[in-house]
Amino acid sequence: VVNRFDEPREMIRLEASLYDKDNKVVATKQQLAGNAVSLFQLQVLSEQELEQTLSNKLGVLTNNTNVPAGGEVPFMIVFCKPPASATEIGVKVIDARLPAVR
Repeated sequence: VVNRFDEPREMIRLEASLYDKDNKVVATKQQLAGNAVSLFQLQVLSEQELEQTLSNKLGVLTNNTNVPAGGEVPFMIVFCKPPASATEIGVKVIDARLPAVR
């Protein structure tokens, strides 16, 4: 995700939604940006392990604090058992906070 604001942001939270052919939401998931896993990890980690890795506070705090204007933050949102009716995905930023004054 790219910070398109004119000032730094942090704790950027995303929401991914899966839609069916009628454009109705069939699944939604929220995730803080900052973490991603490899293809190998996707293949071998359990659903719980994936959730823990993608929610790892160290990665979030390292990558998702004081993101400068134009800066990028990695993210990954995984639906382990997506509904069979899902045909489209949408991702949007639902929170991007101003850094705390330090």
